Formats: sequence, structure tokens, C-alpha cells
Amino acid sequence: MIIGQLDLDTDMWLINTTTMRLENFGGYEPPFAILSHTWGEDEVTFQMYSGEEAKSRKGYRKIEFLCRQANKDGLQYAWIDTVCMDKTSSAELTESINSMYRWYKDSVVCYVYMEDVPWECPPLTGKGDLENDADLQPWIGAFKNARWFTRGWTLQELIAPREIRFYGQGWNFLGTREGALLKLICQITNIDATVLKGLRSPSALSVATRMSWAANRQTTRLEDEAYCLLGIFEVSMPMVYGEGRNAFRRLQEEIIKAHWDHSIFAWDLEKADSLLAPSVSAFSKSGNITSSVGEIVPDAYELNNRGLRISLPIIETHREGTLGVLSCQAQGALVALRLTATSQSSIGEDVFYVSKEARVPPYRLRFVDAGDVLSAQTRSIMVLFSSGNLQGPTGPSNRLWVRYYNQAHAQSLKQTSVIPEERWKRHTSGIPQPRGSATAVYEYIPRQGLNTGAVAVTDLLCGKRVVVVFAFNPRNFLLTPLMEVHEDILDKDGILACERAEQLFAARLQDRIWSGDRFMPAAQTVKLDQDRRVDFALRKESVLNDMDLVLTITLRYSLLGRLKFLLLGLHLDFILPTLSRWTWILAMWNVCFALLGKMGLCPLDWSYWTTPDSNLLTRATDYLTLEEH
Repeated sequence: MIIGQLDLDTDMWLINTTTMRLENFGGYEPPFAILSHTWGEDEVTFQMYSGEEAKSRKGYRKIEFLCRQANKDGLQYAWIDTVCMDKTSSAELTESINSMYRWYKDSVVCYVYMEDVPWECPPLTGKGDLENDADLQPWIGAFKNARWFTRGWTLQELIAPREIRFYGQGWNFLGTREGALLKLICQITNIDATVLKGLRSPSALSVATRMSWAANRQTTRLEDEAYCLLGIFEVSMPMVYGEGRNAFRRLQEEIIKAHWDHSIFAWDLEKADSLLAPSVSAFSKSGNITSSVGEIVPDAYELNNRGLRISLPIIETHREGTLGVLSCQAQGALVALRLTATSQSSIGEDVFYVSKEARVPPYRLRFVDAGDVLSAQTRSIMVLFSSGNLQGPTGPSNRLWVRYYNQAHAQSLKQTSVIPEERWKRHTSGIPQPRGSATAVYEYIPRQGLNTGAVAVTDLLCGKRVVVVFAFNPRNFLLTPLMEVHEDILDKDGILACERAEQLFAARLQDRIWSGDRFMPAAQTVKLDQDRRVDFALRKESVLNDMDLVLTITLRYSLLGRLKFLLLGLHLDFILPTLSRWTWILAMWNVCFALLGKMGLCPLDWSYWTTPDSNLLTRATDYLTLEEH
């Protein structure tokens, strides 16, 4: 319900500034002044106002000043929250709080009483910059540090009134919300001057920006953190003191019902991965987020008992995972939520929750350049309120097991490097032993979202490197694996080779992911040369009582390749050890062996002789050392 549409028959208690008596008005309020202040320990309440006890309380001085000043300004009635609200009646309290913003807005003038600004403070007026006036510096400091600027309820009392006059401890006049004092107030509160001057409605600014105004303010009651913002967001709801943090959640739900502004989800906290903010302080860094509703009206979205059903452009990235782009911006950059996939609902709907997994803040949010989302696909998804009640996705455990082996010899294919390295765990068991000799078995545990990794393997006999780059689609992990094979990437450093391959992979990933194409089918053969081929087979296999992906990389030889491999085995196992004592015979044999390689009759060609770092003796020594292990 919009505050501006609240029932006009709301009963309002006003103090007659002449008789000092309370009078009730229903449906019509005469011109009145209103007081904004911070509560103390000795306030006068509605119940005690008509008794003699009221005049002995410290808070009664505020009422006397309010009436005296209003009378002086020609106003017969005045309003103050301590006396003019019956807080013992829950119905009247709810009605009054929901109407309070309108009452401040309809007042002729609002007097702000700052009891911690000394009465000696002179008027802080003028057209210049108060910060440059040396004589006013002590008083400006007192004004800035006034408790009134730190309270939650005084936010609406600063924005809503048409005219505001500030008074100090001794009811000394400090200034109005204009001129040089306006600039100082803007610095203190971070509220735009056009809003304070009444030139622009608060509703013209994003929800996140308005939330940021209250992020560093406090209220005595936890529930008032939400209730004091009802007028700022033009919503209403019943007061339920005792509900604690749930009040702020209800406020957000009411805002979502009344507004299309996605910036209500653009908040961040270090220890929060929920959809709705736990408190207004979560918006402390959201003041620069603007809504894009005026440019493109977003599709309607709705809350239910599980979370939010919303249609968003979804980006799959190889570094950040899954991002849901909100209809808001931060200094020109699009704002996106980090989403983690869970499982599909019974109606086939994609279900996510907001993730804070990241190395540096902001944890939930990412700021994306507009060019990165041109090929994104808009999807209708369900975003859960929180991941706290999830037991995790059922079914596949989202692991990739990688194993390498050679049907001819166990040590001819060597794993050289993997990225991201910290995501791999080496295992010697866990996958059924493949036919032949396995050289290594690795387990890759991907992060949630679209995850990318790479592994480089090198054939020790021919020096050929093959890099496999892979990614996982969270929507359907087992059915749409994305994979690409890069041959002979000429990088001496295996990590650089992997990174280069991953960059090539990422450049084509966005266009392929939504078309359903696979970068590599279930099985594929890559030819290294005329004698050697590498088989890549991607299968679903039962691993540790679960169904996971197993990538098998097999090096196999043709018949001629096997003969060459046999010749090399004889050379390494028998001939080299026998001739090692006879230098001149060894030299002659090496020349002959190199000529065989030059003619293509040996696995080692002439380059192993001409390259200083890859001569035959070094190669043979490395091979024999590796074989010992």
C-alpha cells in the first residue's frame, strides 16, 4: 500500500499551542508545526501528559518550546511524537507510524532540536563554505557530531518536511536547511541536495541508494530499523514489536511488491549469502547504485515461500561462475549477483542461491562491463532466500576424474601441469584400473557455477604437449560437458600453456554454451604424428558409489610406431648401458641412431641432437630416472 494512498481518516492528536491541551482530528488536520528530536530518559508520554507529573519531567521543556515557537510563527497547533502517539494501543501505533512520513511532509514547519549542540553556538548561516570559516569550526564540529544525525527515525524527519529550522541546546537558532548549511548536511548524510531541497522525490532514486542513507543510523528497538523507513519507500505494514530482524525482511518484501527496482538485491556483507539483506547496514556501500528501470522496464517478479521467481540475463563465465545481471548500474558498470546452481525443481525450473564465494569483497556482487553481456540469455529462474537450509544437490557429486595411460609403456605419457592447481587432488585409487598401465589419476572438484580448468600432458618420447581445457555447465552437469583439445601449444612452461589454451577456450565459450554444442564429443582421437595418436574418452563411471565424469587419455601407437618404440626400448635398456664405457663406439652409435631418426625410422628425430637442452643422453637419463620411480 502506498503511503500517499493511506486512509485520510487517520486520527491525529495535536497540541493546542494556546491551551497546551491535546485535541483529536480525524480526516482533516489544521496547519501545524512539528518537532524532530532524539528521545531521552525523562520524556512525557501520551498517558501522563494530562497529569501534574508531566510538568516535572525534563521532556516537558521540549513541548513548551514547541508550542511557544509555533505560536510565535502564527500556528495554533503542534505535533510531537512523545505525546501525540498512544503507544499502548497497537492499532493506533501502527496507524501513526504508517502516517508519520505524511505528517512531517504536511507540516508547515519542522523544528529540529539538537540537545548536544551548545547554546553558545551562533547561527550557521551564510552563502559561503562553512568549512573555510575558522571562527565557526568548533561549532561546525558540534553540529556534525550531533546525535540527531545518527538516529534512524530522524532520516525521514530530515527529508519529508517542506521547511526545517535547527535549534541548539538552549533553543538557540542554528539555521535552516538551505544555503551553506545545506551543503554541510549533504556531506554528513550523503543525501542528494535536490532531495533535501524538495526538487526531487526520494522515489526517483534507487532503493539501494535510499537504503544507504540509513545504513549507518541506529534505533533503540531492532524493529524500528525497518519501521522508520516506511515513508522513505512509500509502503506500509503492521507493527509487530518483538519480531526482531524479521521486521526488516518484511520491509524488503513490501518494497518488492510495490517496486520493480532490482537494486534492493544489490547489497553486500562479508558473512551473508542470502537473497534479502539481514539489516540495513548491508547497504552501506550501495549509495552509488542506480536503477535502470527508467530505461528498460524489467519483467515482473514475485516472492513465494521459497524465494524469488525472476527473469534475469544469465552470464556463464569461466572465472566468476554464474552471474545474474540485475537491472541496475554502479558508475556505468552493470551489477550482477553471483549465483550457485542447486538442482531443477519439479517443474523444470532452474534453482539458484546467492553465493558469496570470492577471494575479495564484494562477495555477492560483481560489476560487469556492458560488452560482456551482449550474448547473455535471459532465463526465468528461482533464487532461494538462503543456502542455509540446503543439504546440497543430490545425484552426481560434480567431480571429474582424469587418468592417463599408455597401452605400450606406462611412462611415455606424463602429466605436467594443471590449472587451477589448487582444485586438484592426486589419487592412486578410486577409479577402476584401466586396461593397460595407468600413469596418474587425478580428481578435479569444480566450484559451483560454470567452472573451467585445464590439464597439459606431454609425450616423453616425442616431446609433444597436448592441453585439454574443460568446463562444467551447472544446468546439466553430466549431459553437457564442454571440452576442447589444443595440440602442441609451444610454451616451455606447462602452466602458461594451460592458461593460453584456457584463454582460447573462453573466447568461444559464450557463443557455444547456449547452442548446446559440445567442444568435444564423448570420444575423440587427436593425431600427434603418423605413429602416435591420443584418445580422449569422456564417460560416466561409478566412482566411490557415485556417478562421475571420467576423462581417460590414452596414448597408442600404430604398428610402425610400436616397432620404433621397441627399437628405442632396446637402445635405452641394453645398447646404451653396454656402450657407455666405450666413448668412440657410443659416439658412432649415436650418429647412426640420429640418422635413423632423420629418416623417420626412430622415435627421436634429428632435433634431439641439434637442441642443446634436448640431447639424447639427457633424454635417456631423464627416462631411466623416471622409470626407477
